[in-house]
Amino acid sequence: MRPSALLLRRLVGETRGATAIEFALVALPLFIILFAIFEIAILFFIYASLDGSLVRAARLIRTGEAAAAGLNISQFKEKICQGLQLSFGCPQNLRVKVDIVSDLMAVAGTQPVTNGSFSIQESFDIGKGGDYIIVQAFLPWSRLADLYSLSSVRTAQDEYVIVSSTIFRNEAF
Repeated sequence: MRPSALLLRRLVGETRGATAIEFALVALPLFIILFAIFEIAILFFIYASLDGSLVRAARLIRTGEAAAAGLNISQFKEKICQGLQLSFGCPQNLRVKVDIVSDLMAVAGTQPVTNGSFSIQESFDIGKGGDYIIVQAFLPWSRLADLYSLSSVRTAQDEYVIVSSTIFRNEAF
């Protein structure tokens, strides 16, 4: 038998490195998918945390406790941030809009990103007893990796803006 045929026969029959080669082919896509799942899980955790924290803080407005205590916008933002998990830079980055709603049929969401800029005009009008109030919180969140996009709406700094809103009617106070 010729030496080249012998070498070919030995290479075809060799299986000791097959597992390493198969893992090398599968490892990169596997780790990208695992990292994407991890980042999406953190993002959903932040969404849920912001929602829960906003509802708890908005209760202070609804029950009249905010009016009785003379709560201002920065104190209200602190109340929201206290309930957040993983709130990196929350008091500095969080934007809040609290407005009276005169017509529930005309309520429209606020677009947090305009031309790539995170531009929210903050307001804090807690109204009086019986008023309908919309409370919105906007929190920019930096991506962990630049491998994929979870949303088409991002700031020029490549941050997502997490938004939470609640509408309620103030109790009589």
